[in-house]
Amino acid sequence: MMLCDEEIEHFEAHVEKLSELYRRYQAALHERRLMDYDDQMSYALNILRRSPKLLEHYRAQFRYLCVDETQDTSRVQHEIIKLLAGEEGNLFMVGDEDQSIYGFRTAYPEALLRFEQDHPGARVLLMEENYRSTPEITRLADHFIARNISRHEKSMHAVRLSGAPVRLVSVRERETQYAWLLETARSCERETAILFRNNDSALPLIDAFERAGIAYNCRNFEDTFFNHRIVNDMHNVLLFAAAPTDEALFMQLYYKFGAPITKASAQEAVRRSKCSGQPILRELIHAPDVRGPAQDIAIDLAEMLPQLPADSAETALHRIWDGMHYGRYVQQKKLDAGKYFILCQLAKGVENPVAYLDKLAGLQRTISQHQNSPANKFTLSTIHSSKGLEYDRVYLLDVLNGILPSVSEEEIKTADDRKLYEEERRLFYVAMTRAKNELYLFDCPDADFTAEAQSLLPSPLWEEDELFSSLSQSLIGKRYPDREFGLGVIHAQCGEHCLVHFPGGRQELLTLAEMLSRRAAPTMVNREEAKARKPKANTSGRQKTARRKSAIKPGNSIKHRSFGVGVVQEVNGDIVTVNFPEYGTRKLVLSVSFEHGMLV
Repeated sequence: MMLCDEEIEHFEAHVEKLSELYRRYQAALHERRLMDYDDQMSYALNILRRSPKLLEHYRAQFRYLCVDETQDTSRVQHEIIKLLAGEEGNLFMVGDEDQSIYGFRTAYPEALLRFEQDHPGARVLLMEENYRSTPEITRLADHFIARNISRHEKSMHAVRLSGAPVRLVSVRERETQYAWLLETARSCERETAILFRNNDSALPLIDAFERAGIAYNCRNFEDTFFNHRIVNDMHNVLLFAAAPTDEALFMQLYYKFGAPITKASAQEAVRRSKCSGQPILRELIHAPDVRGPAQDIAIDLAEMLPQLPADSAETALHRIWDGMHYGRYVQQKKLDAGKYFILCQLAKGVENPVAYLDKLAGLQRTISQHQNSPANKFTLSTIHSSKGLEYDRVYLLDVLNGILPSVSEEEIKTADDRKLYEEERRLFYVAMTRAKNELYLFDCPDADFTAEAQSLLPSPLWEEDELFSSLSQSLIGKRYPDREFGLGVIHAQCGEHCLVHFPGGRQELLTLAEMLSRRAAPTMVNREEAKARKPKANTSGRQKTARRKSAIKPGNSIKHRSFGVGVVQEVNGDIVTVNFPEYGTRKLVLSVSFEHGMLV
């Protein structure tokens, strides 16, 4: 990035004392006469600047320069290129700033925007034909990216004939995406890619595919999830529940549950436990300097920890996160709370913590040993790994606020914030343009990019008396009685296709026509009986809602079906402000949330 010492001193990153670490690292390299990859760039630039003779040698050796994928080139590389091109300017660069998605690798797309300024007399030629995607996909992607500010003004258009419309899959909640993709994969006969921002998003899907015996390919999958701090902490708490006198586990965990316990107190509890053979937490309760809130929390932990081995895996995770307040620690440290969601997805249906730990270990082995096959139709890939590739059909998974985009437009306060946000938009643009013929977007709660894309899509115009006008209405949450499987509930819908959940965990992907032909016969009643069955105004329900609203106070925890558990920040009449670890601060209308069962 070619930062000066002062800029390095004030560089913001999620690493404590970064500038000090950097100085010591550079000093160690210099002392041992070593250099890393970035040093090769920096040294090359400095040598060319300080040695005119050497610079002329390379200018003579390489009279014409062609740079491809220029949007991924770093600032120091651009400076080297500028030096080598010199006054003759025999330089040809190919790139697209709209596809610059490697900011974390210090890509410098600004060089494309200032190309004519840095190279006087240069010409910019726009290539605006898209040979890959249908007009429907190209039009949506072009309109979306046009709202970025830092770009050349251009308009992409497809050279292909019209194809299928871009489809929205409306889902009841985030995890319904996995259920929909699982059912889609069961009968997949054409090339399909599932693209996502982070590898974490694919883990529940890989787990489901493995259990269902469905073949799939993975591109450049990294299993760093299993070594993340949150995953390790949850893992260690479950182990500590089974071994409450384990000193090493306790010393890694004691300060992560909100109790103001000093290291000295923790070590004293360990010493007492070694002498008595009692659980460390029991000894911590009776430590002389553990009093007040610290003792109260220690008592709660000592009571809850023995319950974990008998819990189901999902219940145990909830108990650690909420009951033992580990979630607060994650929020305070600004860690990635999304890891908790993935852990809970993998815990569904697992009998106990021991089986869960075995499952995680097995899943990690499966990922590390997975072999791809050209015969597989389904490919799982991060958006970054898919760049430059194309697929017949593409589903975009987990396009959710906090994931993609990782920052919202409302959070933009500085030029760097704007730069980061625009790269997030470019990432979504690149993902959409991987699709050749079909593009599917999941319409989840709290998905700004999908909502914006939806506003750019043409919508069907239905006449009120037209037979199929009801297709424009959402069927999510509607009940469907099936002759064979019983009473189900629609959890996802895409046009005439619906994903229906039935009792016992069964799910089916059905068309409206199939549902009509398979529906159970309705119960027949006479007119008087129908009147008697008609629901009356539920005053007790309103009273119950009023009682529940009055119980919500600032500082209380509440659980939302879409956003998870959050802490109430402010209550203003029917409006409540809640901070959710994974989704940030949200304002909810209590009466509406209770009416639709969103608060549990």
